[in-house]
Amino acid sequence: MCMHLMHRVAWTFLKTMSKDTTPKANSGGEVYFEFTAIGPQVRVAALDARTGVEVVIIAPKTAPQSQMQQIAMAKLKKRLQSENLSD
Repeated sequence: MCMHLMHRVAWTFLKTMSKDTTPKANSGGEVYFEFTAIGPQVRVAALDARTGVEVVIIAPKTAPQSQMQQIAMAKLKKRLQSENLSD
């Protein structure tokens, strides 16, 4: 990564244990979110703590963080189901 990009990158780690946002496939109940701002976009990674499965979305920086998190969570649920990791 270029040095000038590294200065524009912001890291935020969130851990959620809410039943509303936890994928049904995740019996451990933990999903980690990583928000990385790069220019006018945000890279959002959602990581299932139990399985280690990670998905990434790219969203506009102007989108609400909760909406980015919901989209990443939906993609993670779909990925876990497609890999037969659901309970």
